[in-house]
Amino acid sequence: MKIAVDETCEFLEGCRFFNSPLVRNQQNLVDIMDLFCRGTESMECCRKRFLQVTGKTPPDGMLPNGQMLPPPDAAETD
Repeated sequence: MKIAVDETCEFLEGCRFFNSPLVRNQQNLVDIMDLFCRGTESMECCRKRFLQVTGKTPPDGMLPNGQMLPPPDAAETD
């Protein structure tokens, strides 16, 4: 029998990625949050590792899997 363990990231409350309204409205990013922020991959979160190694807040566009979101203005065309 597998014992349920709380895998919620200890940095969740202050995480700018997790708390971003833009992220919460995109299902693919919600799925990433479920896996990394509240799931079995929380120890693999690149944002968490960045904070632990550098002592600095990760860039806002850094995803838990280490990929970067394009800047908001990258989608706009003049």
